[in-house]
Amino acid sequence: MAPGARIGAHHHDIHQVVHVGSGALAVTTGAGTWFSPGTRAIRATADCAHARRTHGHLALHLLGPPADTDPRSPSSA
Repeated sequence: MAPGARIGAHHHDIHQVVHVGSGALAVTTGAGTWFSPGTRAIRATADCAHARRTHGHLALHLLGPPADTDPRSPSSA
């Protein structure tokens, strides 16, 4: 994704784990904003409305565990 790219508020029917390989990602929900630098990940649970903004040249890696699993569990990835 290009630096400064924005994705407006949306949600997913599955959990989403977003690993930031390079750059940084800001994820905003109704509870606040979280920043994930390169080599870190952010988790958004199913049906959690969130928006994204990129900082720097971003490389993303996405996982989408089903909503009926615990996305914090290594066995669900």
